[in-house]
Amino acid sequence: MSSQLQVRTLRSLPEIEAIREVWESWPGHRDSDIDFCLMLIQAHPDVLRPHVLVAYRSGRPQSLLIGRAEHRPIEFRGGYFSILRPRAQILTFIPWGLRGDKSPETSRAFVEEILTSLRKRDADTAALVFVDVNSPIRMMARQLPSVFCRDFLAATKVHWKMELAENIDEVWRRFSGDHRRQLRRKARKLHAEFGEQIRVSSLRGPADVDRIMQDAEQVARTTYQRGLGVGFSATDEMRKRLSLQAQKDWLRAYILYISNAPCAFWIGSLYKGVFYSDYLAHDPGYDKHSVGTFLTMNTIEALCGEGAKGIDFGPGHSRYKQQFSNSRHEESTVYIFAPTIKGIGLNVVRTFLGLIDSALKMVLQHARLLSQVKRLARWRISQRETSSDTRAAYSSSCPGSHR
Repeated sequence: MSSQLQVRTLRSLPEIEAIREVWESWPGHRDSDIDFCLMLIQAHPDVLRPHVLVAYRSGRPQSLLIGRAEHRPIEFRGGYFSILRPRAQILTFIPWGLRGDKSPETSRAFVEEILTSLRKRDADTAALVFVDVNSPIRMMARQLPSVFCRDFLAATKVHWKMELAENIDEVWRRFSGDHRRQLRRKARKLHAEFGEQIRVSSLRGPADVDRIMQDAEQVARTTYQRGLGVGFSATDEMRKRLSLQAQKDWLRAYILYISNAPCAFWIGSLYKGVFYSDYLAHDPGYDKHSVGTFLTMNTIEALCGEGAKGIDFGPGHSRYKQQFSNSRHEESTVYIFAPTIKGIGLNVVRTFLGLIDSALKMVLQHARLLSQVKRLARWRISQRETSSDTRAAYSSSCPGSHR
């Protein structure tokens, strides 16, 4: 039998179940857990089917790259705002979805198989989401496609992590003196104003899902992230996601209440000793009280008490991630476009808009205006959301509004 790598594409749930034992034998990120992946495939309306690549050598599985075929919009953004959202057939290879062997040989085999699928018009584009910038698969994804199908943007994001200690006292000792003073000052200020009205609840079981959905939504709808269409949202898909995590005892949700009203939450999964942060937000009405920081420290203490080894904050720039993380690496999402009129057209439009966006950001940064523009954009989004909520409340109270 040939010792060369051979790649097989799994396109159905029964095919995936047939390799469950092998899949689970390779360590990996929470998002590449087989049950988590199957739940998302079945829960998300844009997903058409699985698209999982398995590399074999001499008939034995060596590695897998987890993906799914989707029909959804590709969003071309300018800063905080969506400019175009053309719908397309997309092969989405999930974040941190490579399990098993990650060598250059295996990475090349996977990218060549993706190129074959695109030539066969299985999709208009493929997206390898959040791959390490130093990984072989990112290098192959940027080098092997033809010049018209290659990603010329592939902007990077920093992925932040925090290694925890055996107890909260050791965590405090690792912070700088200035950081410790700021944290204690903020906690004292919050206690001085609200005292016994402050309560933090830890929720994790199947019976807690309804409460998490209700209370987190009450906070999330007040945030600027809602205006961007990101963050927590009380959808059917979210309920299925939280329910699965609760059934597996992964779910960890921490909600801060003041006068019995939720004002901040942090929701994630404790998976094989690592807390994967999914959703964190606070009511902007409590901005000056630093409720998010207060809840973060309470959560870290609770995780230390459970013996967690670390926190994975995920990619993206946020001040709190920088403040609490003690390790980081860079990642990027890399696109490969099909050698078709639509595929190449998508690449041209994406590259053109991306270059304009980058140039504008450079000009604003050089003029020291970028942070002000970001704050203005966030304020406008939050105001728009507040106005929408006010109109909805007024409409629902008017006679004949439920036609």
